[in-house]
This record gives sequence, structure tokens and C-alpha cells, in this order.
Amino acid sequence: MGQRVYIGIENNLLAMPFSAAIQRAVPRIPRRSRLLFGLLLQAILPLISLYVALLLRLDLDESRISYSAFIIWGSVLVGLRLVALIYFQANTGLWRYVSMPDLIGVAKATTAASVIFTIIGVIFVEPFDIPRSVYFIEWGVYIFIAGGLRVMVRVTRERIKDSGIEQVLKRKVVVIGAGDAGAAFCAQIKSTPEFRLDPVAVLDDDTAKIGQSLIGVPITGSIDNLPATVEKYDVDLVVIAIPAATTEQRTRIINKCRESHVEFRILPGTDELLEGNVSISKLRRVDVADLLGRPETHLDEAALRQTFTGKTVMITGGAGTIGSELARRVIAFEPATLILVDRAENPLVMLEYELRSRLKENGPEGIDLVTRIADVTDATSISNVMNGHGVDVILHAAAHKHVYLMEDSPADAVVNNVGGVLNVARAARECGASTFVLVSTDKAVSPTSVMGATKRMAELAIRELGADESTHFAA
Repeated sequence: MGQRVYIGIENNLLAMPFSAAIQRAVPRIPRRSRLLFGLLLQAILPLISLYVALLLRLDLDESRISYSAFIIWGSVLVGLRLVALIYFQANTGLWRYVSMPDLIGVAKATTAASVIFTIIGVIFVEPFDIPRSVYFIEWGVYIFIAGGLRVMVRVTRERIKDSGIEQVLKRKVVVIGAGDAGAAFCAQIKSTPEFRLDPVAVLDDDTAKIGQSLIGVPITGSIDNLPATVEKYDVDLVVIAIPAATTEQRTRIINKCRESHVEFRILPGTDELLEGNVSISKLRRVDVADLLGRPETHLDEAALRQTFTGKTVMITGGAGTIGSELARRVIAFEPATLILVDRAENPLVMLEYELRSRLKENGPEGIDLVTRIADVTDATSISNVMNGHGVDVILHAAAHKHVYLMEDSPADAVVNNVGGVLNVARAARECGASTFVLVSTDKAVSPTSVMGATKRMAELAIRELGADESTHFAA
């Protein structure tokens, strides 16, 4: 066993140094030596391109080349190329990171130098020494050699880096979105092997793109094909790269990801894309804010602290989904007393255990937590609770909220959602509470259901109650 481990380590030591040595060798060369070498290489390339252009023009017959003219005018071309590269700053780019702007800079410098060289050649050079078509041929050959050499350096470097960490398995990635964000993400993955990500497919609903490729990654189908694609390629991660997607589109994509039982991440929104923030480091989990379809609302903590701190706060429906979350949030503002009212015994007890544990571990200290079993449709019971504790603020979250159930029980919906609100509101007014807040619903806007209609009726009732009273009513 020990011998096998030793052999494995030895093989790694033999395999790793080659790539590591190449990566470390270049930075160790003195800067002046590197500049001189680069200058020498830039001077040799025009001579090579001119020689190749002459060979192509003269049917590869080397004997027909006028070497005296080649030496003289080759030297002129070298000078023009170097000046043009410096002028267009095409000589400063790092070849190992060459990109499209770098190649465009090379093309500009080459074109400028070739135009000047052509004008000089036509005026001063005999066509027998350098045929007129050579100027154009040389322009194309130089761009091919200079650009190709830079690309070759970058590709070679990336291959060497990738081979150095080949023992770590790559995670297979499907990118959703064949636009600019998807292209930028795929390009960064391919140029940064340390992330160990392998884009295997791109999905997009644009049928014109299907069957093509994006930065070398095939666009295999629409977003609806995600489950089949995940299964086919054994995908580990899905990246949503559609910054301008609507809420409905994001929801649909997320549902497809969940249907595929695969991990998924999302790239930044359009505003961050415009700032150039498309990168692997910006990948994040999908947040609730991504599905809102609007900017996230931030609470006014100063106003909330003024409303709750040191006050007696009562939450009806305290054991429900909304009421329990309100209780967790209100505690942070340190009320003197927090009263939780609900008719559901077990959820109320469980919430009380949770909140008392939280208060004991994290504070704040000094909050009197009270739980009461009461029904908002029982006016006497509610009044007794409120008068007995001198309530200052009421958050009314008690309601029947399931739309389809209320369609079958409209009378119960009216009794609870309208009658219950009136009972609590009247009790708040009688005990001198300063604030009453009704937790309503978007279904109260132009209601089309029994539940929505009852909540709308409750809103109207609250508005009428608050017209001439000291208690501030809000919904």
C-alpha cells in the first residue's frame, strides 16, 4: 500500500514540474531582456511576412527574389511596423491574455504601416524587384502571423495551466442564455481553468441560435430541454445568464432547474451587466428579490423603532405564517411587551418556545412575552386581552387566507375577515391604542374571489373607523 502511494506521488512530481516550470520561467526573466526579446521578435515578423508574400507571388520560386531589394525595403517595412505598433499601442498587450481588442489594435497598426509602405513602394520601388500585389499579400500574411502567434501563446498557456491541475475533476455546466452575458461567462470559464468548470451546452429559446455554438460551446436546444440535457451530459451546475429576464421567465427557468434536480446559480441583473460585472465570482444563489419583478423595499428602521420600542404590541393570528414572522421581526425593536393571540393552540405553543429560546440566547432582555388563546370573532375575549395589558400597537394578521376554501365557505370568510377585523379595531379604540395595522392582501385590489372581497371590505371598514378617532388605523 505504502509503495503504491509513493509511486503515485512520484508520478505527480514528474508530471507537475513541466507545466509549473514554464509558468514560472517567463516572470523570472529580467524585464529589460523580455523587452529586447519582444522588440527583436516584432522586427523579425515583418521580414518573414514580406519573404512569404514574395514567395507566394513568385510561385514559390526563391531564385526570382531580389535579395538586395528585399534587404533594403524589408528594413523600411520593419521600421514602419514598429512605429505603427507603438503609435497604436499594439505592442503593450500581454500575449498570454490576448483578446479581440488586442487583435484589432494589431490590425490597425498593420494596415497603417502597409498603406504607407505601399505608397513608398509604388513611387520608389521597381515592380520587377517587388511586384505591386506583394504589398497586399504581405498585409494579410503579417496579420495572420502576428495575430496567430499571439493566439497561440494564449492557448498554449491555458493548456499548460489546465494540464497542471488535470487531476481535479471539472464540474459540468449548462449555461442558459446565448446572449452577451452567456458568451462572457463561457469565455471566462475557458480562460480560467482554476475554476474547474466545463461548459458542455448552452440553452436558448431563440430557435435561430439552436444548432450553432457560443465560444465553442454547442447551443443544443431550448430551455424546455433542460431536464433532458442535464441527464444526457450528467450536469452538475446550471448557470442562468439572462440578465434582462422578466420575473415570469426567471420563475419558469427556476422551475425547470428544480424539475431537473440540479444545482443552479444566477448571474447579475442588467444594471450590473452594464457595469461589466459578469464574472464567475458574481455567481450567486437565486434570491427572492429575483422573483419580485420590482426593486426590493427597505424598511424605515428609525420609524419602526419609534413605533415599537418600549410599547405593548399585540399580534393577532400570531401563530400563522405572517403573524409569526411579524413576531420575529418586532422582537428586534425591543417592545416592552409582545402579546401573541391565536386560536390555534399547538402552533402558538411552538412559536412561544422558539421566541423564548431566541430571547434567552441572543436577547434583547426585558421583553415580556405573552401568549393568549383567543378568537378574533369573540369580541369580549379580544377586549379582555387588550384592556388587561394596555395595548399600544395592534398588528392584525388573523384571517382566512386560502382562496379556494373561502369559495366554499363564504359566510365563514365574512365572519372572520370582516367581523373579526371590526371586533379587534373597536377594542383597540376602546383601550386607547395608538396604532392599528391591518395586514391585507393584493387580492383585495379589484377582488375576483370571496377572500379578496372580504379583505377589501375590511380595508374600507378600517378607513371609516379611522376617520375621526385618535387611534391611527392603517391597512
